[in-house]
Amino acid sequence: MSFNPAMMQPQMMPFGQPGFGMPQAGGFGPQMPMPGMPGIPGMPSMSGMSDPLVTNITNILNMVGSSQGGFGQGDFGGFGQGGFGMGGFPGMPFNQMPFNQMNGHSQIQMSPFGSVINSSFSMNGFNMPMQMPIMPPQQPPVQFIPVPVPMPMPMPVAPPPPQPVVIRRPVAPPPPPVDPIAPGSDAEVWGDPHFVGFDGGKYDVMGENGNVYNILSDKGFQYNAQFDQWKGKKGMTIVSKAGLTVGSSKVQFEYGKTPKVNINGEGFQEMKHGETYKLDDGGTAKWDAKKKVLTVADGEEYSVDLIDRGDHLDHKVKIGKKGVNADGVMPHGLLGQTADGDGKARKGVKGSKQGEGVVDIVKDGKTQTSKKGDADIIVRQYRVLSLWDTQGTTIDNQDNAFMRFHDNRNFNAFVGPVGAGLQGDVKEPENKAA
Repeated sequence: MSFNPAMMQPQMMPFGQPGFGMPQAGGFGPQMPMPGMPGIPGMPSMSGMSDPLVTNITNILNMVGSSQGGFGQGDFGGFGQGGFGMGGFPGMPFNQMPFNQMNGHSQIQMSPFGSVINSSFSMNGFNMPMQMPIMPPQQPPVQFIPVPVPMPMPMPVAPPPPQPVVIRRPVAPPPPPVDPIAPGSDAEVWGDPHFVGFDGGKYDVMGENGNVYNILSDKGFQYNAQFDQWKGKKGMTIVSKAGLTVGSSKVQFEYGKTPKVNINGEGFQEMKHGETYKLDDGGTAKWDAKKKVLTVADGEEYSVDLIDRGDHLDHKVKIGKKGVNADGVMPHGLLGQTADGDGKARKGVKGSKQGEGVVDIVKDGKTQTSKKGDADIIVRQYRVLSLWDTQGTTIDNQDNAFMRFHDNRNFNAFVGPVGAGLQGDVKEPENKAA
């Protein structure tokens, strides 16, 4: 770049005057006064330049020199160190800077960090190089492009080791609960005497001459019978008398004689043919003199027919419409225990005469089914003191384990220790029938 001196008036241009700038004059440096360097000749104004590049540079310098105190105000300004914050008086205006001639050239150096103008001027025989920074070009805004972060790959987890397959043996379901004998079922005792149980099993119980045994015992209902020798024949017994207790009422029947009834302790009286007598707990008693049949019922579970055969009594027991377990207590006794509903008929040991193999006994402290050779135990454990004994007191002064009248035994399992009665010995009633 070159200047045409003919366009300028011949004037002398001195160097810029050193000075002390005010703190506000500096643009980029410390805010304190410092001596400025000698000014560098300013660039010619647009009126003295023909080169468009120089014109643009001059505009920039004039702008900077006007706003930052280091450059001169006017067409030309000194470029002292104060222009960068060091301070300095502005250069002389153009009309105060005469010079004879001015020759120079400019070179623009571009770099990534900005541009620099290298200028060389010759003023009155002095060659003065000069570098002027140019504001770096405006860079476009930086756009941040998100970089996708790869998701961590899950680490494979080894599956748990297989558990050994345990094959269990099938467990048989428990047997269904046994229902007691159905209502309407019956059992009987006949002859010398033979027993036919509620389950259909057959067995004989001979007992001992003159003793009383329990035939059926349930809650609030007791049926005892006296065994006597039949027609003086040794080894043969029959039922000669029967005593039934329903609550507090008592009924007595003896073959060959009119049955007697004692209701609520009022004393025994002979029963009349065809008349129904109301007993305690809803029970009834009726005598049929023509058929010689006495029927006694407890009102819920049992109905007993006592039949006068002329030389002995036969017995038929029918289960009432509510069943033997209506009161929650299962029956027992030489005949009553066959109503357990286990579906198995009890059959006595062949040749036995005391119900061996059928009736339960208490032996070695446990309730169990009797076996051959247990005849003496049977005779002793089912023997009672009288027709009205509801405790089942035995000859050795212990209560029978199978009595249910007072509901004080383990009735569901038919078990109970010997001597489990409530009141021990039971005395004969004062108004016992003759």
